[in-house]
Amino acid sequence: MKHYRELVLICDGYDESQQIHNLYMSYRLNQPGEWDVQMEICCRSEYFAPDYRDRFQPGNRNHQLDSLLIQQAVITPFSRDQLKITSISMCLSVYKPQWCVKDYVQALDLIPSLEDLVKNSFLMGLSLVVLPRMVYPGQHLSSARITRVLLYDHFIEQWLERGKRRLSEKGMSPQTREYFEKLCNEGFSRNGVGYIKKYAVAITRNKTAVQWLN
Repeated sequence: MKHYRELVLICDGYDESQQIHNLYMSYRLNQPGEWDVQMEICCRSEYFAPDYRDRFQPGNRNHQLDSLLIQQAVITPFSRDQLKITSISMCLSVYKPQWCVKDYVQALDLIPSLEDLVKNSFLMGLSLVVLPRMVYPGQHLSSARITRVLLYDHFIEQWLERGKRRLSEKGMSPQTREYFEKLCNEGFSRNGVGYIKKYAVAITRNKTAVQWLN
């Protein structure tokens, strides 16, 4: 492949890699005898420093000023109209939440913090699923306090409940069934959240694990 194929490397989530060096230079890409590739890199714009182009410019050090070697595209945020109609309608067809488009449009109008949250596609999908659970029946939407932390908390709770249902439908050995029922009796979601927190702390303290995850 190295000698007979042209390759395109797609590097998604560059900002999560904690890289500060030019990948072409770090891995000697397009150098004599090395891999001949083109690279497509996806990254959140807030990760960029003012001189970010140096990190993505292909070529060797003598030719990195050639602007023709790098092309940049920016995905613009959802506009308010897109957010209210197109995006919500599309996500409703995927996630099948309890509310209809009209309910979400009303929520966006009445909850000031919500519009900023759902400009992010992941948080938007998360919101569509859990938002109906965060508003009590009869509660006026303008009085609802919606934050990222609350969205994540409700999402994790719902995710654990879904996992609990899936596990209960699977065949288990008697010993596994005994442990599962014990977890359910003690609070499956509470135990799940506790495990996640302990795991997060362990990863943070273990530098090797953090480097491996990055």
